[in-house]
Amino acid sequence: MEAGFDGVELHAAFGYLPNQFLSESANLRTDEYGGSIENRNRFVLETMHELVTAIGSDKVGIKLSPTVYCNNIENSDPEAQFKPLIEALNTLPLSYIHLMNGMLPLDNYPNYPKNGIETFGSISKHLVIANAGFNKETGEAELEKGIAKIIAYGSLSLPIQICQEDLNYMQSSINLIMQ
Repeated sequence: MEAGFDGVELHAAFGYLPNQFLSESANLRTDEYGGSIENRNRFVLETMHELVTAIGSDKVGIKLSPTVYCNNIENSDPEAQFKPLIEALNTLPLSYIHLMNGMLPLDNYPNYPKNGIETFGSISKHLVIANAGFNKETGEAELEKGIAKIIAYGSLSLPIQICQEDLNYMQSSINLIMQ
């Protein structure tokens, strides 16, 4: 904040460390930060509490991608995982919750809600920023629903590029090792 920033967003999406704690496919811990949904949510909630304490009320937001699978981050039941998380986040004085809609086909993920903004944004007491896959018309339609107050544009292909870049990097590394 001393550098002139207005706030901080915890990026708990797309396989970043906080997202790994939330994911049963990545979080294999057996301590108080792994196992149950409550335990997997603990790291994010403790981090958010510390950020609010350090930065101040209404200057902290969080980005979540409950219906995005990428980098081996998957949940068998995103609603069971993320609804209690968002309900717990409701008790903190956050500036917003930035929700990512699913950006990849969900055909093989029948337990994933088709519209993450409606499913998860509707339980948030904070301002909701909706992101992923919106154009001018669909963004305006999403705003008309009344859940999201802001539409973020510009990241339509980012997770796909990141995953593809990771795969390319891993393949290059394997090729170098094999030579």
